Amino acid sequence: MKQNLTFATLWSDDNDFMSIVHPHWHKFTQPDPLYYYLVGIYIGIVGILAVMGNSLVITSFLLCKQLRTPPNMLIVNLAISDFSFALINGFPLKTIASFNQRWGWGKLACELYGFAGSIFGFISLTTMAFIALDRYLVISQPFKAFSRITYGKVIVMIFITWIWSALWSIPPFFGYGDKKADIEAAKTSIILVLLYLMSWSPYAIVCLMTLVGSRDSLTPFHSELPVLFAKTSAVYNPIVYAVKHPKFRLEIEKRFPFLICCCPPKPKVCNTS
Repeated sequence: MKQNLTFATLWSDDNDFMSIVHPHWHKFTQPDPLYYYLVGIYIGIVGILAVMGNSLVITSFLLCKQLRTPPNMLIVNLAISDFSFALINGFPLKTIASFNQRWGWGKLACELYGFAGSIFGFISLTTMAFIALDRYLVISQPFKAFSRITYGKVIVMIFITWIWSALWSIPPFFGYGDKKADIEAAKTSIILVLLYLMSWSPYAIVCLMTLVGSRDSLTPFHSELPVLFAKTSAVYNPIVYAVKHPKFRLEIEKRFPFLICCCPPKPKVCNTS
């Protein structure tokens, strides 16, 4: 690839693709090839880890009948979303594009790529909000019937996460247990939310800067870092659940014992949902 070319010059032969690239980015020169290679390696590692980790959560849910509870359906919905996010928006597309030092699949594929990142990001965020709501109701009002999630309620929640996420993503595209167990589950939810905020807050800040008219201070490097942080969110969730959730942990140890060798299970297992 020729060095010191601006993005506008590099893509001058593809007006269709350039029509969806904001003029702000046209003036910047191409980064050093080493930058692309490092991004490609990073995204490749993150993508593979996310696909493997979320696959473990989904597989454990499907193979273990005890795990098929309403609250865990939300966990699996989160895993499916993260799995899809990592597979589509991480490895291999982002990795290949980084090593090629350019997007190679045209305008429509770029729009679909953005749509997928948007909808799966919203689904993960909304699902974790429902997980937090479930934990809050169970802990704060444990003896009230409405505080316990049922299959009917969780199906409605999952339906809402997908519809709500699609509503936000499509327009841009076209243009149980005891108190101790509940507290442990709440801690897990808090960890997940904090990790998610760590991953997506830089991205949200950059988006806010563009909305309030501060985009002149943004460079390709500054805008790329939040994207890399955001993509790691798909890795956190299965790791947290494998370590913090006793039943998921037991099932993974049973099916894939070599993965738990560095983190043995506790001798006593709480009866969590």
